[in-house]
Amino acid sequence: TMVTATKEKNINIAFLFMPERPHYFNKPPTYVAKLKEFTTENNIPFFDLLPAMANTYTKTIDFWQSIEGHYNASGHKFIARELEKSNILDCQ
Repeated sequence: TMVTATKEKNINIAFLFMPERPHYFNKPPTYVAKLKEFTTENNIPFFDLLPAMANTYTKTIDFWQSIEGHYNASGHKFIARELEKSNILDCQ
């Protein structure tokens, strides 16, 4: 599996959930809970951007282009700042 392969090669991995649209703010996809469970069971860092995006998003602060699921410059900047704050990318 990917988990075994990365551990054998001493490679750090992490999972990130990046919502595709604001409609996920009220009801995240069911696979997010399964991914959280998987990462917890396998001691893999997991970062869910949904809460931070839901708290920041407004009609004037939009993270997406008009093409479904693609982030705009504001979205990419927001994600970068949140990842930096989380320290999830720090490799030991």
